[in-house]
Amino acid sequence: MRLLLPLALAALSLLQGEPEDSLRYMAGLAAKGLPAELQREAEQFLRAYPNHGRVSEARYRLASAYFEQGRVAEAAKLLSPIAVLSGFDLAPEANFRLGQCELDLGRPKEAAAALERALSFGKEYLEVPARALLGDAQLSAGRVDEAGRSFRRVLELAPKGESAPDAVCGLAWCALRSQDHAAVQDLAGKFLAAFPGHGRAGEVQFLKAEALFELGRPEESLAAYGKVSGEAFADAAVRGAGFACAALGRHADAAEAFALLIQRHPQSRFVEEARLQLGVERLAAGDPRGALAALPAETLGASGEGAYWRARALSAAGEDGAALELATRASRGEADREKAARWASLRADLLARTGRPDEARAAYEAADTDYALQAAAVASLEAKRPEEALRLARKLLERNPRSTYRQEALLAAAEALFSLGQHAEAEGAYLAAAEADKDAERRGRSRLRAAWCRYLAGDAVRAAAMFKELSRTPGDGPLADEACFMAARAALDAGDTRSARAGYDKYLERFPQGTRRGEALLASARLADGSEADARLEAALAAPGSEATAAEARFELAERLSKAGDFEGALTHYETLLRSSPPPALAASSRYGQAWCHFSRGRNQEALAALAPLFAQPSGGAPALQGELELAALELSVFAASRQGDLAAAERHFRLLEERGASDTRLWAAASALLEALPPEAGGARRAELLERCARAAKSPAVKGEIEAQRSLLCLAAGDREQALQRIDAAWRAAPQSAAVREAACTVGESCLAANDADSGQGILRALARDERAPWADRAVYRLGHWRLSRGEARGAAQDLAGFAGRFPGSALKLPARFLEAEALLRAGDSAKALTAFEGLGAEDVGVELAPKVLFRVGTLHCKAGRWAEGERELTVLLERFPKFENGPEAQLWQARAQAERGERRLARTTFETLARADRGWIGAESLLSLGELSLASGDPAGAEEALRHFLKVAVLFSDVELVARSNWGAGRALEALGRHDKAAECYREIVSKAPKTEWASRGRERLVALASR
Repeated sequence: MRLLLPLALAALSLLQGEPEDSLRYMAGLAAKGLPAELQREAEQFLRAYPNHGRVSEARYRLASAYFEQGRVAEAAKLLSPIAVLSGFDLAPEANFRLGQCELDLGRPKEAAAALERALSFGKEYLEVPARALLGDAQLSAGRVDEAGRSFRRVLELAPKGESAPDAVCGLAWCALRSQDHAAVQDLAGKFLAAFPGHGRAGEVQFLKAEALFELGRPEESLAAYGKVSGEAFADAAVRGAGFACAALGRHADAAEAFALLIQRHPQSRFVEEARLQLGVERLAAGDPRGALAALPAETLGASGEGAYWRARALSAAGEDGAALELATRASRGEADREKAARWASLRADLLARTGRPDEARAAYEAADTDYALQAAAVASLEAKRPEEALRLARKLLERNPRSTYRQEALLAAAEALFSLGQHAEAEGAYLAAAEADKDAERRGRSRLRAAWCRYLAGDAVRAAAMFKELSRTPGDGPLADEACFMAARAALDAGDTRSARAGYDKYLERFPQGTRRGEALLASARLADGSEADARLEAALAAPGSEATAAEARFELAERLSKAGDFEGALTHYETLLRSSPPPALAASSRYGQAWCHFSRGRNQEALAALAPLFAQPSGGAPALQGELELAALELSVFAASRQGDLAAAERHFRLLEERGASDTRLWAAASALLEALPPEAGGARRAELLERCARAAKSPAVKGEIEAQRSLLCLAAGDREQALQRIDAAWRAAPQSAAVREAACTVGESCLAANDADSGQGILRALARDERAPWADRAVYRLGHWRLSRGEARGAAQDLAGFAGRFPGSALKLPARFLEAEALLRAGDSAKALTAFEGLGAEDVGVELAPKVLFRVGTLHCKAGRWAEGERELTVLLERFPKFENGPEAQLWQARAQAERGERRLARTTFETLARADRGWIGAESLLSLGELSLASGDPAGAEEALRHFLKVAVLFSDVELVARSNWGAGRALEALGRHDKAAECYREIVSKAPKTEWASRGRERLVALASR
C-alpha cells in the first residue's frame, strides 16, 4: 500500500534563507509528486549542508524520493537511523515511511514495530494511514486479533477515507482467518457496494465467495466465484467454483471446473487436490470411466483417498472384482482406524454385491456398523427416553459423520433435543438432516421443526424467514397451513408489521377453512386500518374458535371505533363485552374504554361513573388496575373531574398520579387540565405550587419548556418582567417548537414591546423601527441593519439602512449608519453604489474611527475596477495618515498590485517580498502568487524556476481551495515554460479534481486539451 503522507509543516515566514527555502521547496516537490526533482534537491542539500541542524529532514525527504521511485531498500537504509532519533520533528513520518518499506520488503514484524512507533507520537494526521498499514503488517505476521483492532480503528476515524477500502478488505481477511464467515460476507458486501472499481475488488469478491460457501450457500458462492477478477485469485476461484457445484449436486460442472484448474493453472498449489476432486466428481456425475481416467492406479498407491475413490469408480464401472481386490488390500494395509473402517465398509458392500453374503456380514460386524446405533436411538424415542436416544444418535454421528444413516441419526438427535427443550441444538440437527434429505415431505417436516426451534428460542426474525420459505410448499396441506400462519405470527413478534400483515392476508386467502382462521383475522385486523380492520374483526367474531379470541376481537373492534371517533359504536361493543364476563384484564381495559368514550362525547359525569369501579378496593385478589392502565385511568379521571368542576376529585387523582410515578408528559397533561380549571380567584400561589410540583418531576425538554412558559406568564402577571424574560428564554431553549411555549413567548414579547425593551429580540427591534417617533428607533434601525449584515443578509441590511439620515437627521448614528449601508451594498455585490456611498462619506468629517475604513474601501474598490492610479492614490493616503490601520497589510497588497499594473515592477516586488516575510496568512500567500507572476513574466528559464518556487510554496503551505488552485495554475504554467509538460498536466488535473467550480479549473481544462494535442 502506497500512501501520500499528510504534510505537517510549521507556519514559518514565507521567505527565508537558502537552506530553509530548500527544505520547504523539498516539501513542495514531495507534495506535487516530483520524486526525481526531490531526489536531486535533497542530494544537493546534503552535499551543501552536511552539518545543518535539519539534515535529518533532508535525509527523510531523500528517502521518500527513493521510496516513490521504487528504491525501497535504499529508502529503508536511510530511514532506519533517523526514525529512532530523539527530538526529530519528522520522526513520526519517518517511522511511517519505514513501515511502508519494511512491509514492501516482506518484513512484517519490523514493519509493525516502525508503525507502532509512528503511532506513539499521537499525530492525528498519521493515525489513519499508519493504523491501516499496521493492520496489514499484523495480519501478515499472524496477529489476527490485533490486525482486526487496527482496521476497525481506521474505519472509526475515517469511514470514507482513502484507507477505508484497505481496512474493510483487511477486516474481511481477519474474519476469514477467524472463521467468522458471516462477518466476511457482510464486510465483502459493504466493500463491493462502496468501492466497486477498487484494485482489491477481485480479492474481496473471492473472500465473499469463500464466506458464502462456508455459510452453506453454494449457489450464491458459485455466482460470486464467477465474478472474481484478476490473476491473483484466479486458480482459487476456479477451485471454489468446483466445490460449490459439487455442493449443489452439479457434479459434471464440478468436474469440469477441477479439470479447468489443472489445465489453466498447472503450477497452482491446488493441482493435486483438483486431480482427486476431478475423479470424485466424475464418479458422482455418473461417469465412472472418466473418474478412473482421472485416478490412474500408477499415481495413487495401495491406499489413501485417491485409491478409495478409484475402488468406488471400479465398482461403479462394473469391475467389482478389481474393486474388491483393491479394497481388501487397502483394508489390510491401512493403519488409520477411521480410514480402515471406511475401507472395511466398502469391502463389505462389494462382498454383498459379488454374492458372498456370509463374508459380507462378517465384514459388516468387523466394521462396527451404524445401523444398530440408529435403530436403538429410534426405539428410545418411541419409549420416551430422549436422553438415551440422544446419546446413541450422537455416538453414531460423532463416530461416523458421513454415515449412510446420518439422516436417521440426525432426526433422532433432533427430536431428542426438542423433547429436552434444547432448541438451538435441535434446530441445527433438523437443518443438518434436511440439507441432504432426498425425501421432500420429510425434508419439509424437518425444516418446519427447525423453524419452530428458532421461534421457541426467541429469534422471531429468523424464524419468520424460515416459516415464510416453508410456506411456499405447494398445495394446502397441514405443513403449508402451519408454516404460512407461523410466518406471519413470527414476523409480528419480530416487529415487522408490514410482513406480518402480508403474511396473514396470504394465509386467509390461501386457507379459507384453515384451523387458525379466527386467530389470523384478529391478528391481521390489529395491523389493518379503518373499515378493513373493522370488517376483519366482525368476521373474527363469527369465525369458529375460542371464546377468548372472540372477546379479544370485540375489544379490538371497540378500540378501533373509539380511535376513529365513533364513540357510540365503541360503547356498544364495550358494554356487550362487559356483559359477557370477560377476563379481568380485558374487563378493566373495556371499562377504561367506556369511560373514554363518555369523556370524548362531553359526558364527564358518565365517564367518572364508568371509572369508579376501577378505583374500588377489591375484597380479595389483585386490584383491577395495574401499570399503564392505572395511570391512564387516573389521568382520564383528572381530565373529567376538572371539566366537571370537581377540583377536589381532580386534585386527589392528580396526587395519585404523582405517587405512582407517572411520566412527566402524563403528569403535565393532567396538571394543565387542573390549571385551566382553576378559577381566577384561586390566585398565583396555588398555580405556582402546582407548577413547582410538575417541575420537580419534569425530565423531557418539551415538558420543562411548557412549565417554564407557564411560570413566565405568572411572573408577567405579577409585574416581574425580568424574571418573565428569563423564564421564557429557558422555555424557548428547552422546547422551541412547542405551541404553548410559542404562545407564551408571544405574550411576553408583546409586554416587552410595550416597555420599549429593544434588546429583547429582533421582533421588538422591528416593531420599534416601524415607528420613527418611538424612542431609540434610530438605534433599533441601526442595530437591525448591523444584525442582518452580520447574518449575511447584506441586501436586507442595505434596505433597512437606506435613507437613515433623512429619517433621523439629528442622530449620532447617522455617519456610522451610512458607512454600514455602504458596507451592506458592497457585500450585496453592488460595488458601484457602494463606491459612491463610500466616496460621499470621504467628503465629510467622519472621524478617526471611520476615516481609514472609508479610504481603504475607496482605494480597493478603485483597484478592483481597474482604476489602478486612483486606487493607489487613496491607499497611499491611507498608509501615510494611518500607519497602524488594522487592514494595513491588505492595503499594502493592493498598493503593490497597483504599482505592478502601472509598470513599477521593482517597487511592487519589494512590497510583495516585505509582505511575504511579514505575513503568514492569505496576504503572504497573495504576495507570493504575485511574485510568481512577476518572475514568470520575465520569460526566461531562471524566472520560471523562481516562479515555480513561489507557486509551490503557496500550494504546500495553504489549504484554501481558491489559493491552491491559483498556485497550481501558476506552477503548471511555470512547468510548461520549463518543458515539463507531464508534471504541468498533473497540476492542471489537480485543479480540475479539487477545485472544479473555480475559474482556474476552466483554464486547466483548456491547457490539458492543448497539452494532449501536442
